[in-house]
Amino acid sequence: MPQAPAAAAAARTPTGPSAPAAAAHVADPSAPPAADAWANELAAEALSGAPPSHFFCELRLDTQLGPFQIEFCGADATDGGNVDCVVSFNGPPDAAPGDCRILVSFAAVKRGGGADGGGGAASGDEAEAQETVLGERAEAVSGKTLRHSSHCFEGLLRYSELSRAAAAGLSLRATLAAAPGAPLGPDASVRVPADPLTFRAAGGTMLGGRFSDLAVSVGGAGTAAAASEPPRRAHRVVLAAASPVFEKMLDSNMSEGRAAAVELRGSSAAAVDLLLQHIYGGAIQVPLALVLELYSLADQYQIKSDLARQLRLWMGAAAFTPAALAALLPGAHRLLPSACTGSLYAQAASALGEISGGGAAGAGALAQWPVDALAEVLSRAPPRAAHAAASAWMRAQRAPAKQRHHWPRLVAAIQWRRATLDDLRAVRGEAGSGKVPGLHEALFDAYEDLVHQKAAEAAAASESLARAHRAVVAITRRARDEASSEEGGGDEDSGSSSESGSDDDSDEDDDDDGSSGSGSDEQADEDEPRGPDLREILRWGRGRFLFGREPSDSGGSGSEDGSSSEDGSSEEGP
Repeated sequence: MPQAPAAAAAARTPTGPSAPAAAAHVADPSAPPAADAWANELAAEALSGAPPSHFFCELRLDTQLGPFQIEFCGADATDGGNVDCVVSFNGPPDAAPGDCRILVSFAAVKRGGGADGGGGAASGDEAEAQETVLGERAEAVSGKTLRHSSHCFEGLLRYSELSRAAAAGLSLRATLAAAPGAPLGPDASVRVPADPLTFRAAGGTMLGGRFSDLAVSVGGAGTAAAASEPPRRAHRVVLAAASPVFEKMLDSNMSEGRAAAVELRGSSAAAVDLLLQHIYGGAIQVPLALVLELYSLADQYQIKSDLARQLRLWMGAAAFTPAALAALLPGAHRLLPSACTGSLYAQAASALGEISGGGAAGAGALAQWPVDALAEVLSRAPPRAAHAAASAWMRAQRAPAKQRHHWPRLVAAIQWRRATLDDLRAVRGEAGSGKVPGLHEALFDAYEDLVHQKAAEAAAASESLARAHRAVVAITRRARDEASSEEGGGDEDSGSSSESGSDDDSDEDDDDDGSSGSGSDEQADEDEPRGPDLREILRWGRGRFLFGREPSDSGGSGSEDGSSSEDGSSEEGP
């Protein structure tokens, strides 16, 4: 099973100049998937009262891929202010990683007592369960950019939200995660190293040891999983120390405490085994198929380690193949909204054609998408691919007729204004398009927008051509006048007849100039291309949209079979 390399190492925010970077950076397989830095300077900047346009803060993170630098700057004071995030590689150019995807996450965290002011790993007493993500986004970054320049995440944060979080006394944490640029398939996995906050027995793990006093069953009583899988043996004290939820469940007054047994309902044996191995201090290799389930367990039972957050950040940073996206999106939409908004929806939109056209397997996976998730993806996809995917999703439902009430929402989610004329005609020509509620109205609105856009472009082009033509004519006349004045200038002792002759010549030249200029204007008018007027555009567009070809110059628009009518309505309109 191929492994998705962990993205970054445990981070530290240096108080002084950064240490010289090594000539090369070797990935550390024991590193967690994300690097953190506590942005105390950023909180102080947000509380300083300085104008948002002067906002600036710099953080350095030592990661598995080498040292990185994050700069927060350039807040626009209008409408709450957008703060840009600029990421750059802070080591030697030759040591910069290759093409990758970088995720930057910024969160306000309510930390417990004992938190130090300078950052670093959290202590066991400060379980950071209360985290509010202020901004999170993943983007593809080329190795060339990392070697020679920097990458900007525009508008990642809102200055107003940042100031409110700092004023409330919350800690601000910046996180950088990176993943390989190549998409990961369904058989990929992520390595989560041993966490210092989990319980680790001297000399190895105690999981399943002879003195274990707790039974952990999977699936719930009466299920097939519970019948086929024997209970796992664990220790009350270990699970209670790792999770406040387990601690309450194992209280002597609770049924689990009295029975010394815990049921993890709805969970697979593989996911429960990974969770227990992590709690007992072991490094785990999580298959992609189990990432969301393990994240759900860690989140539900409030595991005090960083397991849930590391899995969330890795999901947001990684690139996935269409098959992997089709399988992941339903669960990710429910469990990881920030990862979906920052990365997964956009990836699914780019691969929507492959997902919806992937045969029976692709249609089956697409059918499992919630309509909310599908609408989010459609709003980011090209219009024609989006409509095809919506149709495929509808056909794949068990009772398509009962799902027709979803059509107006799906049609409204598609960005029809991004469609070309060929896109509109192709969608209109699909079988069954006339029965889709709201589709033709959306197509006509998009068509009208397209016509007006073409008219505006044509008018602008015509005006630009006219200005250029007038400038050329003016330059030509000026050059001719200058040449005539040079040739017509005589000596001062010339006779009056010469002067009169010169005047006559000048008049003739003026006449010639005028006639020549007029002729030049007419010639330029004939030679200069002009943009079509609005009537031409409407006739051209209507013919293309309705009949699939340019209307003929001899009268009304003809139908596809060659027949025509006076009003061009031989074919039923859309």
